Amino acid sequence: MTLTELMSYHKEMNDVVRGLTDSALRSWYEKLGLKITEEEVSLNCPGCSAPVSKSIHEFIHYDSDEELVCNSCRGELEERGGPMG
Repeated sequence: MTLTELMSYHKEMNDVVRGLTDSALRSWYEKLGLKITEEEVSLNCPGCSAPVSKSIHEFIHYDSDEELVCNSCRGELEERGGPMG
C-alpha cells in the first residue's frame, strides 16, 4: 500500500480524518514517523518515541495521538486518570 492509498483508505473509514486536508494528514503521518509495510504501519509513540506497529486495518480507525501511544505510555496515562483511564 502506498502513502496515497493509505490516506484515501483512512479518510474513507474515519469521519474525523475525512475532515482533514491531505496536507494536514500527511503532516500528522510525518510527525508520527509513519512507515508502511504490506499489512502494517510502524510509527513512533507520540508520548516517548518508542516504536509501535499496528495493522493497517486497526490504524485507520485511529484519529489522535492519544490512541496511538505505546503500552508503556498508555499505562502511565491510565495511572494519572488521563484519556485512557
